[in-house]
Amino acid sequence: MSDESAVGLFSATISENGGEELILPAKHIVLSVEKNGLTVGGFNRDNPGVFWGVQLDIYGEIKLGKYPFTVDKKVSGFYNPTEPDSSWPGQEESGLIELLEVNLETKFVKGTYEFIAIRRNDPQKTAKIKGSFSLTE
Repeated sequence: MSDESAVGLFSATISENGGEELILPAKHIVLSVEKNGLTVGGFNRDNPGVFWGVQLDIYGEIKLGKYPFTVDKKVSGFYNPTEPDSSWPGQEESGLIELLEVNLETKFVKGTYEFIAIRRNDPQKTAKIKGSFSLTE
């Protein structure tokens, strides 16, 4: 995975527990795009001890199209909240990644996503997340 040389845009709009929408300033971008796998994400490390951000993963053939989240986690996402906590997994029934452009030779990917993440030990805490990405490895 190449997170040091990834360039482009990773946007995320997040509403924790039905509150105001927050825009994630993704200063640390994660990208790996291969024939049979994709990882993309954006994180902010401004607050010590908190790695606020979003990551999306697809395990399988990478091509244009819609990828709903799956129970077996071959298509999934997670959210790291604004306060110190473990990652909140994206829920299968709410998650979708859409790949709009893919170029495996130049390691470029563009798409959109949305999902709802729920805190593992407290299902009353949720985050509604949506965004887009346009990145080159």
